[in-house]
Amino acid sequence: MKVCYLCGYEINGNLDPRNPASKTMDHVKPRCKGGKQAGNLRPAHRICNITKADRYPVTDALKSECADAYRQTKAFRKVKGRRGPFLKRAGEFCIGEAR
Repeated sequence: MKVCYLCGYEINGNLDPRNPASKTMDHVKPRCKGGKQAGNLRPAHRICNITKADRYPVTDALKSECADAYRQTKAFRKVKGRRGPFLKRAGEFCIGEAR
């Protein structure tokens, strides 16, 4: 499963492309600021991509803003309800889970 490079949460590739939590490919360095196509694309949620807009470089504050935007989506709340109180980010473990 792909992980959004902006917020760190998993991306469901099966969502309708219009869904805010759907997968997009984001230009790390925006094309309007001289970014090229090759080697400059990373997977991101649509809402995170929209939140980032043409800001560069990607800072921790921007990543936090993207995570907040993603947590407001219905897709996040749906998954959160099925997995319990915490939704894991990539590389994180839930309480009581084997490492």
